[in-house]
Amino acid sequence: MIGTERKFVIGRDAACDVVLADPSVSRRHAELLVFADGMLFYTDCASKIGSTLTRDGRTRALHQEVLMPSDRLSIGDLQIGAQDLYGLVRECAAAAGRPLEAALAAPPAEPAAPQWHQGMHLRRCECGAVAEPGQPCPQCGRR
Repeated sequence: MIGTERKFVIGRDAACDVVLADPSVSRRHAELLVFADGMLFYTDCASKIGSTLTRDGRTRALHQEVLMPSDRLSIGDLQIGAQDLYGLVRECAAAAGRPLEAALAAPPAEPAAPQWHQGMHLRRCECGAVAEPGQPCPQCGRR
């Protein structure tokens, strides 16, 4: 995936790719990497007020994070959804004459649920794969 991303600087400064004209937003507040598969990677650039992420009803400081479509962000005092931020980036890129490629046109999809959950007891099969206790190995089928 390296090399397929586009970087957008978000901030109050007119030189930013995405300009947010609000005094709570730092001049160079954050960077957003948009990958060819639609994944969004947000990095707060040590902004004065900072950024927060609300996911699944929980809010926390946002430093670096892969964004999910349902995420809500606070950039300074401004609130925006991840999908709305993606749309804003697309608009700003098009207005600057640098539209995102067709491969970047769709917002990121929700990732599949993780195969293994924290706290689950697992076993290592003779073939080296990891399996749930009492279940056949997903690699070789042994129990």
